[in-house]
Amino acid sequence: MENDLQRSERPESELRIDIAAAIQSLPSHYRQVLILRDVDEMTISEIAQSLELTRETVKARLHRGRALVREYIMR
Repeated sequence: MENDLQRSERPESELRIDIAAAIQSLPSHYRQVLILRDVDEMTISEIAQSLELTRETVKARLHRGRALVREYIMR
């Protein structure tokens, strides 16, 4: 519990650094989808079309990539 409290009290700049490191640590297929969606604000359909993937594959990679970022930050 105390560790969770310490994480929530981190300065925003430190959290941004951790998020950037987490994203860089992702396998490229997760990182690419995550950046296109959350940074470039592309839709799932746009990502699927541009990467020649199914919508389901894009959604699965996005879900898994976000989960890996959360795991990395919670360490």
